[in-house]
Amino acid sequence: MIERNILGDLLAWQARDSRKPLIIRGPRQVGKTTLVKDFGKRYRQFLYFNLEPFVDLDIFENDFGIHELVQSMFLARNANLGVSETLVFLDEIQESPRTIRRLRYFYEEYPDLHVIATGSLLDHALGAVGSFPVGRVEYLALHPFDFSEFLRALGQDEVLSIMKQIPVPAHSHNIILKLFHQFAMVGGMPEIVSAFAKSRDMTSFQYLYDALLEGYQNDIDKYASSRAEREILRHLMLVVPLHAEQRITFHNFAGSNYRSREVGEALRSLEKTRILSLIYPTSDTAIPAIPNRRKKPRLQYLDSGLSIHKMQSHREIIGLDDLNHATKGRIAQQIVAQNILASHSSISYQNLFWVRERKGDAEVDLVYPYQGNLIPIEIKSGASGRLRSLMEFMNRCDHGYAVRMYGGHFSIQKLKTTKGKSFTLLNLPYYLSGFLPDYLGYLTTAKI
Repeated sequence: MIERNILGDLLAWQARDSRKPLIIRGPRQVGKTTLVKDFGKRYRQFLYFNLEPFVDLDIFENDFGIHELVQSMFLARNANLGVSETLVFLDEIQESPRTIRRLRYFYEEYPDLHVIATGSLLDHALGAVGSFPVGRVEYLALHPFDFSEFLRALGQDEVLSIMKQIPVPAHSHNIILKLFHQFAMVGGMPEIVSAFAKSRDMTSFQYLYDALLEGYQNDIDKYASSRAEREILRHLMLVVPLHAEQRITFHNFAGSNYRSREVGEALRSLEKTRILSLIYPTSDTAIPAIPNRRKKPRLQYLDSGLSIHKMQSHREIIGLDDLNHATKGRIAQQIVAQNILASHSSISYQNLFWVRERKGDAEVDLVYPYQGNLIPIEIKSGASGRLRSLMEFMNRCDHGYAVRMYGGHFSIQKLKTTKGKSFTLLNLPYYLSGFLPDYLGYLTTAKI
């Protein structure tokens, strides 16, 4: 079991007196069940229930009150209700909307009982549940492995230790960058990372990518509401990985004959599976940054490894000294955005990018909220003088900090915009994208 970064959040939840039932949300096959089963070892008593049909669902699909239900659960596992430090894990809870609604009663009637729920396609189920227990549950988000978890899986603990030094030592740059390129190609899906950690041979487990993609295709029948929607979803599932990190137009998306409304509804349905995100632009340069849903979004796909497998771009990446030179910079942009997202366990966090409000092509790849400011992030190689869009942002914001993610060494520069505004540019290697808050803290406190 690879220690996940979310463990700290789980331990904090476990220690709180005001703890509520916890729902862990995330796409299928990112390790939710494995995570909670491993976490259950920290308890004196662990009760696991799989609510998929023909497993444990019959225990929960009844008209019992909460007290009778809890007693039935403990009897079914020959467990003692009087034992303190008991964790109840309700897996695949989407199969029982009734049990989702009952979560509030665990909180109200059994506050000392620790309850965690997970499930595939859970976001679809949550939207269909009436009388949802608002304010009676907590949430965490689980994503594919980020780069630090990937390094743990590969046994690269010393590299990870070096990366936590701020600033990162210059002599370690080439070694870490090479590992990050491996991470971009393999991706962060736990089963695939585990296979790579054992074989270190990309050709030996390509079938695992196909199996994952096929599994996502098969899930469509579980949430599509009509035959027409199934057809659109199947089309999108095939082409979306090919358009990762592109701004898209819904109408006739990817050469289809589908209308804007049909594609929009289908993409939002796929968002609920967490296979993709629609990253909308904002024109704000300060918090709160409001996404403008009238403008074309950028498509963020679940995992770079799945995208590269679908695009058959491995050969293009192997041996490169900078990811920005592959697939017109899209893989670099995807893996950085994916790594930043994976470093957040809050379900409310979303990536955003910036565009100039009026006519023009100024566009900053990402904006990041930090200590009351909105920090612009460009993801590219090349000289700092070519950061025209970032300069436009800095002319409009009320702070003096910006970030560039690239394939070069860590550095800090003092620059001026075209209008003469002084600001500090933090140049971070791609592989430090998961440590962004730490380096922003270093930047804002260092005397430079």
